[in-house]
Amino acid sequence: MKKRKFGLKKYQRLLMLGTVFLSSLQGVVAGASEITTHSSLDRIEGADNSGSSEAPESEGPQYMDESPVSKDTSSSVAGTVRSDTEEVSANSSETERKVNATEIKPEQQAEEQSEYSLDRGKNLPKIPVNLKALAVKNPGSSPFKDISHSIYKNYINWNYSVGITTGYTPTTYKPDYYVTRGEMAVFLHRLAGAPGYTPPFNVYTDINQYKNQILWLTAANISNGTTPHYNPNGNITRGQMAAFLHRMAKESGKTPKDGKYDSPFKDAQNSMFKNDIGWLYSKEITTGYTPTTFRPDASITRGEMAAFIYRFYNKVATVEPHVPVADPWKYVISHRGSAERVEHTFAAYDLAIQQGSKNIEQDVVVSKDKTLYVSHDLSAKRLTGVDKLYSEMTDSEISKLRVANGEPIHTLQSVFERYGNKVNYIVELKAADPLAQVVPFVNMVRQNALENNVVSQSFVEEVLKKVDVVAPNMPQMRLVGTQAEFEQALNSSVAHTICMVWSIMNKDNVDKVHKQNKAASAWTLSSEADIKKAISLGVDNYFTNYTGLAIRLEKEYR
Repeated sequence: MKKRKFGLKKYQRLLMLGTVFLSSLQGVVAGASEITTHSSLDRIEGADNSGSSEAPESEGPQYMDESPVSKDTSSSVAGTVRSDTEEVSANSSETERKVNATEIKPEQQAEEQSEYSLDRGKNLPKIPVNLKALAVKNPGSSPFKDISHSIYKNYINWNYSVGITTGYTPTTYKPDYYVTRGEMAVFLHRLAGAPGYTPPFNVYTDINQYKNQILWLTAANISNGTTPHYNPNGNITRGQMAAFLHRMAKESGKTPKDGKYDSPFKDAQNSMFKNDIGWLYSKEITTGYTPTTFRPDASITRGEMAAFIYRFYNKVATVEPHVPVADPWKYVISHRGSAERVEHTFAAYDLAIQQGSKNIEQDVVVSKDKTLYVSHDLSAKRLTGVDKLYSEMTDSEISKLRVANGEPIHTLQSVFERYGNKVNYIVELKAADPLAQVVPFVNMVRQNALENNVVSQSFVEEVLKKVDVVAPNMPQMRLVGTQAEFEQALNSSVAHTICMVWSIMNKDNVDKVHKQNKAASAWTLSSEADIKKAISLGVDNYFTNYTGLAIRLEKEYR
């Protein structure tokens, strides 16, 4: 037995020497478990299971859609970074050991004791997370010689400029090396402005080099490791990264804590990080490893992380939520703009807004090219004289159509761009297959930062349910045209408002809606008598063709 024990020790020594020798080839000293270089573009590392109680919030690799920044040779920091692209996964390599003290990776020790007293029975007192604009600390290009041909060059330069990274060494960044859990704590701590923090005690047995940043991350509720272990040298996966960023956004008040999100990534549907990945997708921080995959269990590289952090900063951290104008449910909704102008034209919307409306309605159809247009009818005949369905026409064909006042058929995007968040939009998807338009519609709303300004309306309960899945915070209006439909809609699990046809607008129905804690609405009121009736019944809002008349009566009788 003694001989065997001696032989094993000798073998371990040899292995350790071999490990140090191999790691010296990389210019760093690393633990044996950390030495892996990856040159394959497709290589996928297994999820970091050892330290993962980063429950439903974890992360994985990236792709072409996380497509590279342009490979131009310019090294300007912010000007050349393309925030609309994602990075290609160059899953290459290892963990990060930096010369900067807060990023250096120490030699791995069996059980690293922090200088803080270990308290396994307590949770660290919670601390707030404040995200704000970061000052430029290092203007100009970075000193990293190994990023000139990296697809992440501009993202890396930006991270260096605001002090989120100081490099792997003073002159290298190692964009293809994997990010560790310890390094991630450093990056996110700096992303939050590197707030001063002195932990009252320690909760992990294996942290040393990154202890302040890791304990800050834990106290901020962004990570909790698997106490009493944090596993600082374990690689971060793409799924875990999504979780860290999503939690950071929630804890800083930049996104709802109970939001539900989805994505087109088939390999994320059964992931514990599905909701986090869906949130990342909704904010355009990721577009996937491919259009239909995310690879949540693949390790993330330093180059990819630079791109994710850049996008998070510009699309979440520094974005101030705006207060919606008026109340989306404030009385008057301008039906197709105004009946005093050609419907769904800028002239009709402009007039309604001039008359005091804060709520304008859009009916949405889809072209053969899958572009969303604003039109009540599925056919162009009534407004343009061309007897053809929009779904059978290309964008080029539709662009040539003109209505009576000379305006084109407007895209929904052009309407959003014209009016921005100055008004609220009450949108009905009317395509032959409205369910297929839900995701493109919700994405457009998010891309235009109009989450607080859009209400979804439909006669079809299934459409509202799908909207609720991908945009659970969007108000929903169920339209009904008969008493039978009305009775059914009262039990809707997703509709916040029941909008009844004017002919069944009566006290009993309004009371029934209010007893369900829903808003009562009506369509479409065009006469003075109907508008007065709605006001007297306590209808919460209604569609009208004549905004000016409605506003006057509201001021007089409400």
